[in-house]
Amino acid sequence: MNKIDIIHLRNTQVQTITTKNECRGISYQDHQLFVVMNEIGIVVLDLSGKILNTLAIDSPNVYNIATAKDRIYYTNEQEKTVHCLSLTGHDIWVYQNNSIIWPRGVSVADNKDLFVVCSKSNNLSIINHILQDSKILLQETGDWIKPRAVYYSNDRKELLVCSEDDGTAAVYKVILG
Repeated sequence: MNKIDIIHLRNTQVQTITTKNECRGISYQDHQLFVVMNEIGIVVLDLSGKILNTLAIDSPNVYNIATAKDRIYYTNEQEKTVHCLSLTGHDIWVYQNNSIIWPRGVSVADNKDLFVVCSKSNNLSIINHILQDSKILLQETGDWIKPRAVYYSNDRKELLVCSEDDGTAAVYKVILG
């Protein structure tokens, strides 16, 4: 069954939203869920599960999504690209670089720069949203292999990076300059 479970932390109740297709990525912003659904694209839902909008994208290889203010970001693993869209689905930019191989997780800093982890190139990069240039922040080491997911906390200025292989995670303090 294809579904989204929302866990209310205050009372531990679970709300389930049934979906038509497989959910591959999800982001929450302004009381809306932005969900990558296989063979559909990005589906925007309210918290009751009502479809508010559907944005067509090339979704067979899209598994990760992040939103911030007026932008949607997603990664396409096989194309080795990171995409930026308006909330209405219009392409703003597409980023591709030799250091971004099999991009997996994506998260947005408060200044709209993107953190991207790549499982094939085994690195964490930051993409400058204005210059559309990237810098590798972390690369493969003996203790850190195949990053799968990344989350940036704007409030705490911390970055959580999770490994695909063994489920370990690391937290890094971030200073954006």
